[in-house]
Amino acid sequence: DASTVPSETHIRSHRFEGGLAPGLFFGRSPNSAALSLFAGYGLRALASVAELRIPRFTLHGPVARLELDVPLLAGRLSFRLAPEVQLIVGMTQQLRTLAGLGTTAFAIGGEASLRLQVIGPWAARLCYREAHARSAGLEGRAFEDIERYVTLELSLRTY
Repeated sequence: DASTVPSETHIRSHRFEGGLAPGLFFGRSPNSAALSLFAGYGLRALASVAELRIPRFTLHGPVARLELDVPLLAGRLSFRLAPEVQLIVGMTQQLRTLAGLGTTAFAIGGEASLRLQVIGPWAARLCYREAHARSAGLEGRAFEDIERYVTLELSLRTY
């Protein structure tokens, strides 16, 4: 409603996934390019502190992601590109009822990241993730959830 005053509220967005990623190295060196296929199950959720027109919801289902990792500079820097697709087989009932949605939806997206071997066993990774989930509803209605994350990871690898 254009006549109402905008309000602010805290929003929480979560993403969890688990699975396996068998892969293939394109050389004998540990710094070879690699291609893997992640197959697992993913969950995304949105929650607000105050009541909104969109209820709290979760979307979940099987996910597949093709991951290409290309090392550069003798393995000190690597670039990762990973397109993905997800079949959403479960969503919050309140969301389905409110928007007149069916029981399934699809999501498509991907990740891109740069990993830098900083000093010795320390490494830093900057990752961008974007995925769009969409479900068609009744009477031409539709629901779309877009997730965008930028993460910075610092890791220590010991052998």
